[in-house]
Amino acid sequence: MRVEEEIRYWIDLARYDLGVAGSLLKARKYVYALFFGHLVIEKMLKAAFVKRHGTSPPPTHNLVRLASDTSVELSEEDREFLRGLMEFNIEARYPRDAEKIRKICTKRFAEEMLKRVRKWHRRLSAEIGS
Repeated sequence: MRVEEEIRYWIDLARYDLGVAGSLLKARKYVYALFFGHLVIEKMLKAAFVKRHGTSPPPTHNLVRLASDTSVELSEEDREFLRGLMEFNIEARYPRDAEKIRKICTKRFAEEMLKRVRKWHRRLSAEIGS
């Protein structure tokens, strides 16, 4: 796959996942909405990685690592947000503390997190030039 095609591939997947996250939020499936929010940021960071390096991204779900590998500037607040969002990737895949995470993940919390996901999506879109 050519670089431009791979970048488009990741961007298209992220855009689709953003819609899924919104649908899950409306369906009151907050943990899974944030799981898809994680996927949105992960895929946009992978597109940014391809743009920067001209090669496929590493097979990781670690948002902080991906952001570092793309040279996206991160404040401590950005790092905290990405680490917090990664909790939903892990919890949705391996629900160890399901009751605890569901108590944290209220409608208001999920709405705020997805608002930040959309902001990151726009930010990364601008950096990628999509």
